[in-house]
Amino acid sequence: MAWKRIGLVLGGAGAAAWYWLWRTPPARHLPAPSPCTTYGEALARAQALIGRAEGTLQVGCETRLWTHGRRTPKAVVFLHGFTNCPKQFEQLAALCFGRGWNVIVPRFPHHGLQERRPPALATMTTEDVLTVAADAVDIACGLGEEVVVAGLSLGGATTAWLAHERSDIRRAVIISPALGYFIFNDALLPLLSRMIALRPNGWVWWDPTTRDADDRLPHAYPGFQSHALAAVMRMGLLVRQAARRRAPRCPEIILITNPADPSVTVPPQDMLAANWRGHGGNVQRRILPAEWEAIHDLIDPMQEKQQIERVYPVVMAAIAAPQVISGTES
Repeated sequence: MAWKRIGLVLGGAGAAAWYWLWRTPPARHLPAPSPCTTYGEALARAQALIGRAEGTLQVGCETRLWTHGRRTPKAVVFLHGFTNCPKQFEQLAALCFGRGWNVIVPRFPHHGLQERRPPALATMTTEDVLTVAADAVDIACGLGEEVVVAGLSLGGATTAWLAHERSDIRRAVIISPALGYFIFNDALLPLLSRMIALRPNGWVWWDPTTRDADDRLPHAYPGFQSHALAAVMRMGLLVRQAARRRAPRCPEIILITNPADPSVTVPPQDMLAANWRGHGGNVQRRILPAEWEAIHDLIDPMQEKQQIERVYPVVMAAIAAPQVISGTES
């Protein structure tokens, strides 16, 4: 009997440990929305956000603000990708500013530093990213009569989270969100995310053959800290879980999918849209032609094999869209 009890205890402990490893921890201690009500308040909070830095930044990598000196009909928030910085959206922000809109591009924590292999990147959490993104939305509420948020990759997954949680975003434009990855088995993603977070941190090169020899993107890192990747993976998992439970609070969502993307996978994006629509969410798809063979970072004009002359009109049309018709595919 004693051995049987010991076996039951060990079996229960093993099952609990296995459940703990598979479970994606919920986002905790996020600030409540605090939207700015005036242009002056928004400007003051934007300056405070610009002043935040964990070290010396690359030129153009600070939080960026384009403003007409008054509240405009639309304010746009751009959210950059993992290991890049606000400079990634510089040209798109200028296009939006030229349309008469105010624009803010926040810098995610530990990004854009002059040190191109920053150890501090390993300390970035999902909550850190969500807090900065939420601050930018709060500021945008004072910069424009309506708020549009658009983000790529990590910024895309973060945009999806904001779209799920906030009703003061008029339109969310989600571009190639980091929800699933070719290098990881999607069914094992929750376990892999936890294991990467629990293992000792390490640096991983984006391209092990060139490492830091390619200087075309001096404002972006040539690799990443593995613990930061775990935070990115957790972001995507939280978005996917949330979409299974209820409809998004954002009234208009446009999901831009790149079938040729060599980094993030399409099926989780399809499921995200299907789950939101199943709950009554207003989600429109923009599927880029596969024959374009567009790269993952289809925003940064300094990327090799870039096709911004094709991609930017798609993104700008999504940002400017006066109305989104639920269920439409293109």
